[in-house]
Amino acid sequence: MVYFRLIDLSLTFFPPSPFQSYAETLRERNIVDADTIHNLFPALGKLTDFQRKLLIQMEATAERGLDEQDWGQCFVQHEPEFAIYDAYIANYSNALDVAVAEQQTLMVSEREREREPEEMVPFFLSFFLRCD
Repeated sequence: MVYFRLIDLSLTFFPPSPFQSYAETLRERNIVDADTIHNLFPALGKLTDFQRKLLIQMEATAERGLDEQDWGQCFVQHEPEFAIYDAYIANYSNALDVAVAEQQTLMVSEREREREPEEMVPFFLSFFLRCD
């Protein structure tokens, strides 16, 4: 079903906690400055909050009977909040430039995190490469 695919794509391309976790690690360990983190992840908190709300509503809609599902309402209700993606789209080239320029620093930070389960730098860079 198309709607379950939308939910799956939302979880695949924009998983909130890995980006937040990685940005927080960069900040806590002072690996890059706050401006660099902001350039890589503009409005990350707002974006993840919106995604969480939309995903919850989509999952709730999917659990209803077919006659009660109103998928359009999920999107209409949150229409103004979709503007948060404008920052990511407008910032794409800049974020890619920053990621490439800081690649060595970011890769060093990943090697320091090898004890941790997440593979954020490859995931983060692959996200930008998929969008290019």
